[in-house]
Amino acid sequence: MPGGNDEESGGISYLVVDRQDNVDLQTFYYHEARQISSDNGVQNGAAVTVSFDPSYQELIFHFLHVTRKGVRVNRLDRGQIKLLQREKDMESFVYDGAYTAQCEIEDVRVGDVIEFAYTIQGTNPVKNGRYSKIYYTDWNFPVHRAVTRFVYPAHRKLHFLNKNRSLKPTVTTAKGTTEWLCDQTHVPARRTDPDVPRDYDPNGWLQVSEFESWQELVDWAVPLFQSTGPLSSDLQTEIGKLRQIADVEKRILAALRLVQEDIRYLGIESGVSSHRPTAPSEVLRRRFGDCKDKALLLVTLLQQSGIEAIPALVSTNYRGTLADLLPAPEDFDHAIVQVRKGNEIHWLDATRSSQRGPLSQVYVGDFRWALLLRAGTKTLTEYATPRDSLPRKQVTENYRVPAPGGTGELEVITEAHGLSAERTRSSFQESGREKIEKQYLQYYARRFPRVTVKKPLIYEEIPDANACRTREFYSIPGIWEMNEETKKHQLFVYPGDLAEAMGSAGPSQRDDPLALNYPANVIQEINAQMFDEWTLNIKNDRVTNAFFRFSDEASVKGRHLHFIYAYEALTDRVTPVDLPAYNAALSKLRDTLGYNLSYQAPVQSFELGKWIRQFNWPVALLAGCVVTVTMVLCALYVYKSELAAPLPPPPPTTRLLEGLGGWLILVGIHHVIRPITMMVSLVTIFPTIFNLDTWRSFTQPGQAHFHPYWAQVLLFEFFFNLICLVISGLLLVLFFRKGAVWPRCYAWFLFLLLVGVSLDSYLAQQVAAGSELLGSSIRDVVQVIVAAAIWIPYCFVSRRVKATFRY
Repeated sequence: MPGGNDEESGGISYLVVDRQDNVDLQTFYYHEARQISSDNGVQNGAAVTVSFDPSYQELIFHFLHVTRKGVRVNRLDRGQIKLLQREKDMESFVYDGAYTAQCEIEDVRVGDVIEFAYTIQGTNPVKNGRYSKIYYTDWNFPVHRAVTRFVYPAHRKLHFLNKNRSLKPTVTTAKGTTEWLCDQTHVPARRTDPDVPRDYDPNGWLQVSEFESWQELVDWAVPLFQSTGPLSSDLQTEIGKLRQIADVEKRILAALRLVQEDIRYLGIESGVSSHRPTAPSEVLRRRFGDCKDKALLLVTLLQQSGIEAIPALVSTNYRGTLADLLPAPEDFDHAIVQVRKGNEIHWLDATRSSQRGPLSQVYVGDFRWALLLRAGTKTLTEYATPRDSLPRKQVTENYRVPAPGGTGELEVITEAHGLSAERTRSSFQESGREKIEKQYLQYYARRFPRVTVKKPLIYEEIPDANACRTREFYSIPGIWEMNEETKKHQLFVYPGDLAEAMGSAGPSQRDDPLALNYPANVIQEINAQMFDEWTLNIKNDRVTNAFFRFSDEASVKGRHLHFIYAYEALTDRVTPVDLPAYNAALSKLRDTLGYNLSYQAPVQSFELGKWIRQFNWPVALLAGCVVTVTMVLCALYVYKSELAAPLPPPPPTTRLLEGLGGWLILVGIHHVIRPITMMVSLVTIFPTIFNLDTWRSFTQPGQAHFHPYWAQVLLFEFFFNLICLVISGLLLVLFFRKGAVWPRCYAWFLFLLLVGVSLDSYLAQQVAAGSELLGSSIRDVVQVIVAAAIWIPYCFVSRRVKATFRY
């Protein structure tokens, strides 16, 4: 019989999964048949385990068969069944009193079919006979046949909610009994991708509930949270202390601090204790309790001290999807408290710890929906976590950077607010200052292997706020790292805390949403006091999209470098459709995070071998060709333009204008200065083009200063100035030789200059950091336009030009 691929199902083919509930008799029947299809399946599938609570349930095994090659053998042996008490949530300090009946089947081989059935009779009496349950209708393994069946009296109205998978049940009623039956075949596996949001569940599931409305559920739950009996003297003493606090907010915070810090978390949730809290006096006496115990104790303290407080149920799993469910006790797994201070409403979680500051900064989980346990409540209550309680962290790194060979210093100041402060406090309380100091040192040792602690770590609370501050002090010998390939000293300045908050891109092939680190708000400031004045190619990026908000700002003032980064997550998940856009945006930012500072000692600049290796020979050869071709063309032009004899002398009336005088003096000065300005431009751009390291940093993808337009901008600027330099030399010769072709040549040169400067300005503007470096701007274009507008007409209409340039 088919059951799925061995690798996909762990070597087990599930042939039958049969679940049947008799609501009136309070019995649950389960029947399963599995076939072992590999050695891995023998390891994983040769045992039968059943969990139940003996305080109100009875387990009855009906049969256990092993079929091999068509021969069925009974393997049900009472002596082989072991009764174990395994607390699956013991690590979370929760004990539910459940037992596990486990039967290890002997002599199981590949190909065997294991088939068993049992009944569990009895339901938790805390429900007062009301029925509610959730069943999965598909699993992370394929099932050949899945049966789900409910039998209940027709007068009992059960509500059904089907999610994520289409079901076609058959509902029949006969003799006062209703049967709800769904018999599925070939149920495919539904596997969930890793790292999905907590409230996301793509599997098919069926919810059944006898509760008509949220109000009916409240009517059931309110009596459970009503404290009966007299209050103990210890509890009355604590209430008396609270009444003495005149300030209402301080009284609320004192009660919260008492329950959070003096009552340790421990849940004993067997039987009715799964939903009924322990009496507050008993919780205070034994000094432990679970969420509902602590919530009721906090409510009692507040109410008895004159403050309105109400317990509320929330879901840590369903969260924002809670409103889509049927009303049922299984919807909720946590209890919090709503408290009123005047017109303000606040939410408190008595199971949290390390909370400080005013009520507006006290964090409570982002569960979104709560069911207030107050008589008359008809709907769920939507709430939001206080904005000032959300995690926010500001990290300031102050570097003192000496010349290569010296020992650097680093001071790190971290301020944590809201939930971030709570996490920091808990970390110090659980791990201790010494262990945390080692962890912080190891963090920086990944970047600076020789780093050492200069002074002990300082931890301090920030007064009147849910905030704390840590200060770290390090010495960093050899803070500069030598790059053997480039022979340069390098120091990478990187916002590590911010990068950690950003997370990494997820696999592009997903069927389920990717959970993000949310909420997250990190500001990281980096200050570097350098040993000398510094220059920096500043990026200053700002990005806002549907997923996050990011900015980085950098500035340089003499020896001081200042970087400030900010990141804030805007959503808790990314859908598969949006994942490519999210990955692209995140990867682009992560690739450009930080600045790579490099330094080359002056003595290294004069090494002949290094200079030869790092010289950009291809561009140099091309430049030689361009100069040669330009000079040859200019020579040919002059040769072909020479006159056989000088032009006739000017008339006597204009002969006095002959010679390099008047306005031609300005033109002559311009002709002398032009080659000099061209050479200055070439010298300025020379190191960028002819040093291979610098050239690659601007023109190779992935390098620090790369931009796709840099190569075109730099090459055009260089070769245009080179050509203009040669032509300027030609014009200078023609001008002082008084060549008749000079006016035409000068006019064409001015036109060439106008076109070239305009194109150069356009290209430079494509690179935000390039316009100032290359000197290309609108002002340059305007200057050339004005010069051309004056001197081109002058060359052709001036009587002095006509009288002078005749040879």
